[in-house]
Parts: sequence; structure tokens; C-alpha cells
Amino acid sequence: MKKLFKNINQWRMKIYLLPLLFGKTFNAQHSTSNIQFCNVGEGTHEHGKKSYLPVAATTVRYLFYEQGVTTNDYCQLAQGTNEPLGPSDDLADTNALDIPISVKLLGAFAGTTRAVSDGTVTNNTRICVSKDGTGRATCPSASAGTFWVVGKAVVPTDDDGGGTVAAGDNFEFVPCFPVQKTY
Repeated sequence: MKKLFKNINQWRMKIYLLPLLFGKTFNAQHSTSNIQFCNVGEGTHEHGKKSYLPVAATTVRYLFYEQGVTTNDYCQLAQGTNEPLGPSDDLADTNALDIPISVKLLGAFAGTTRAVSDGTVTNNTRICVSKDGTGRATCPSASAGTFWVVGKAVVPTDDDGGGTVAAGDNFEFVPCFPVQKTY
């Protein structure tokens, strides 16, 4: 009796694995190497970059973005009043607003990155998102109000501006998780 059960279990296992054998042998679409899952649109972003559809076109890269007003899938230039998502190395093209841009999520990606100055950024200062709606970085003066701090500027000493980055020029900065600070 024991031998009979052993043979039945062996045959049952062989029959169970038979579709996998045919899939591997004939490279069928449903082989284990081509397993597909449905409803797995969510996930993690290992390198701290997430794709968003831009609301409007831009003419330069390295601007800060915030959550779009329509849905969570959209982003718009940071206005300086809402919490920023982060900067993007991509350019939102006028003819391709249906193509996502990659936004570096502040506090999630590693390393330094670039941003565009409004003309007030100097070396080793905290940078904030400008409130002019352009997505540029600024260094607010005293009594300027409440701003979102996004990092610290790293401006080389051999730059042409004497330590200040000209308006419209991009610069390197060390990012941090966005926090509000009153100046």
C-alpha cells in the first residue's frame, strides 16, 4: 500500500509540472520566465525618482515641481507655497505633454543634484523654492516670509559670479527633505 501511494504522488507531481516542462521546452508565452501579474501598478522607487505627467511645458531643466492640481499623476512647476516634490533633470516639451518626466523626490534620492537659481543663491547657504511660480531656487532675505527649504548650495569658488549664481544659471546642491522655515 505504501509503495502504491508513493507511485501515485510521483505521478501526480509529474503531471502537475508537465505544463512548465512544455513551456520551457517550446518557449511558450506562459512559461515561468514570462510570468505577468495584473493590478501591480504601485511599487517603490528604488533610486528616489518618480515619473509624473507635466501640466505645462518648460524651457529649462532642473526646475522644482510640486503635485499637480488635477490628479496624483501630474506635476506642475513649484509655486513656493505648497510642499515641493523635487527637481527634474527633464524638460517638459510642448509637443509631448503626454510623456512623463522623472522627478527626483526630495529626501528619497541619494547624492547631489542641480537646480536653477533666481540670482540670490550663494555658496553654502540654505536654498528654498522661490515663490514666483517659476520652479527656481532662492535664498530668502530676512523678514521675507515662510519658505520650503530644500537643501544647501554647493557653488565652486572658481565660478564667475564671485560665489553668487546668476539668475537662470544652474548650480549643484545637497538636497534634504523639504521643511518650512520662516525668514
